[in-house]
Amino acid sequence: MVGIYSKVKFCEHKNTDEECGMPYDPDVMNIMSSSTDPEERKYYWTEFREKTGKKYRNLFVKSVEQANRAAKLFGKTLNRFKNKAEFELHSYEDKNFEKNMAIQEEKLQPLYKEIHAYIRKKLIKFHKKENITKNGPIPAHLLGDMYAQVWVTIFPTVKPYPDSQGFPNVTKEMLSKKMKPIDLFIMAENFFTSIGLKKMTPYFWKYSLIERPKDGRNVDCHASAHDFYDGKDYRIKMCAVVDSPTLEVVHHEMGHIEYQMYYAHHPHMFQDSANPEPTINYLMNMALRYAVSPQYSYIVDYWRNKVYNGTIKEKELNKKYWEYRLKYQGVCPPVKRTEKDFDIGAKYHIASGVEYFRYFYANILQFQIHQILCKEADYNGPLHECNIYKKKKAGKLFEKLLKIGKSKDWKEILKIVSKNETDKLDASAMLEYFKPLMKWLKKENKKEYKGWKSEDPMSCPGTEDS
Repeated sequence: MVGIYSKVKFCEHKNTDEECGMPYDPDVMNIMSSSTDPEERKYYWTEFREKTGKKYRNLFVKSVEQANRAAKLFGKTLNRFKNKAEFELHSYEDKNFEKNMAIQEEKLQPLYKEIHAYIRKKLIKFHKKENITKNGPIPAHLLGDMYAQVWVTIFPTVKPYPDSQGFPNVTKEMLSKKMKPIDLFIMAENFFTSIGLKKMTPYFWKYSLIERPKDGRNVDCHASAHDFYDGKDYRIKMCAVVDSPTLEVVHHEMGHIEYQMYYAHHPHMFQDSANPEPTINYLMNMALRYAVSPQYSYIVDYWRNKVYNGTIKEKELNKKYWEYRLKYQGVCPPVKRTEKDFDIGAKYHIASGVEYFRYFYANILQFQIHQILCKEADYNGPLHECNIYKKKKAGKLFEKLLKIGKSKDWKEILKIVSKNETDKLDASAMLEYFKPLMKWLKKENKKEYKGWKSEDPMSCPGTEDS
């Protein structure tokens, strides 16, 4: 499945007679991030799913059977795992993990629905010819990336105060300085060393794949961090370009490397992975990065685990996926879908079998850790204004967290770094961070319908078969 996914090539929109050699990463990803043409976006949205998930639906079904069989065999001596879902959830060492994830997802829904209502209103105004209803779901292809997961690239379209800055144009600034992809990695390293963490190793700079090879080789460009378990060889694999989203990904992946370097001393079994206008603009930008993505992150393994445990049957794989996307995200497919399609399969982590609850968990936890580190740095102001850059005291606590690795239960680690204040994952810190935005949205959305209505999760309201 990964082989099919990584080799996908596209014909250019309205240029299908040309040689079809356009790669998904970064070419089509950039189009989905920047295009304001709904038809172009719909074309690539549909083509990507035709060339990925639909191609290996049957392979996925076989992989489920194999994964369940392996989980049963692995847990046979302990009489522990009935299926792959139980095996994956076991790693969180919390028998109520799924229940707790559902509680946190529900806690985030009021903020999400306010953001959704505001974005829907803005998109109705911007895409006048598109059939977006005032109380319906939002067509998934209009929300900034291939999965309607992170919406930040539509920020220029939905910016609350267009004449106020609020969030710097990082891409423009980097391009004006003629920065290269390698410079993004140097910037990320500078942040980590400013709070007292480690520099990248010589092996990292020598062997990491930072850009797409210029010799035309097919490579898997999905960003990932790799530890070769010798205490010195750490690498990142990605095809970086100079823009703001990539800078964020570089920080994310280098954060993995920092973690890997600090837990290297553990045995291998413990190593695993005041002006309101600019303020509102800034918080909206951050919300489109972090406050809307947990819903998608929740759905992926919520769906997959139900496939593993047999709750979702083979004949309803796509239907259930879109039911969950409608229920939790309020999005719909721009083209009528059927069970011949396998749209969740267009996600790399489904093709590669990578567990996904970690992203939901990490998205919430990062705000919780941010709050703890700000407190350690003796900061007392609004959470969204806290910056731990060069705050060595906060860095020392963060270093302590990294050194623990997986040698302790994550709840115990949280208890240690919070100095016995909590051992539970809690979305309250995220809600605190976005509190000024929530207050603003409630006023802005007074006349808007909060939520969405649709009779058919497999198509957007008014969508014709195509």
